[in-house]
Amino acid sequence: MAKINNPANQALATFSAILPSTGATFVTGDGTVYKIIGTSTTINDGGYYSTTTGAYTVPTTAVYLFVLYYASSVTMSVTSVKCDIYVGGVSTYTPLLFNPNYLSGSSASYSAMSISAMVPLSLTAGQVLTFYITGSGGSKEMNMAATISGFLLT
Repeated sequence: MAKINNPANQALATFSAILPSTGATFVTGDGTVYKIIGTSTTINDGGYYSTTTGAYTVPTTAVYLFVLYYASSVTMSVTSVKCDIYVGGVSTYTPLLFNPNYLSGSSASYSAMSISAMVPLSLTAGQVLTFYITGSGGSKEMNMAATISGFLLT
């Protein structure tokens, strides 16, 4: 296991990937599982996040904190939105599961929303993480933007 010289025990940013709102239109809402692929990064220490595949390869065994931020426009017919983190190709963590109708506070037929989550994970070097979102209960009319960041904690 690689040792990180971090005497102040600071959180070190390892990547922050962005999917712009123009990059994902009409991607889910009908149960389609959509893979979040950040098409650009603001930081990518060591190049462990791929803007081609959306995969993050864990560089060293440690505890990481992942911050997920999603912004979406959604029709009110969508009754469930689920965000998943896959480890090794298997859905392992679901940090977000909600009904967007309860978040919007609106009876309009179309609403914008944003939501975020922080997930600490103990991971082993070489594990591969990918990130997905699924909207269900309506038609394929969800547009979205996302930022996914991973921080090495220990």
